Amino acid sequence: ADKFIQLNQDRTHHDNAVIQISMTLVVAFWAFMLAEGILGVSGILCVLGAALVIARYSWPVFVSKDAMHHVWHTIEFVGNCVIFFL
Repeated sequence: ADKFIQLNQDRTHHDNAVIQISMTLVVAFWAFMLAEGILGVSGILCVLGAALVIARYSWPVFVSKDAMHHVWHTIEFVGNCVIFFL
């Protein structure tokens, strides 16, 4: 049982890059949906506010800063390509 607990703690440890990246994507998505759908305010400004809160309180905790930069730069590049082709 002790080995099982250790394996599960390793899988859910906070320095896992997949968890960190997923958290930033989910926070951005839900901030936009909450602002636009429920509160009736600007979703873009709410996402900006959520990003500032994450940057202030969560960034020192993140261990995989390179992975975070690569993923967000890739999302930025794909978004720019989609906007350009529209």
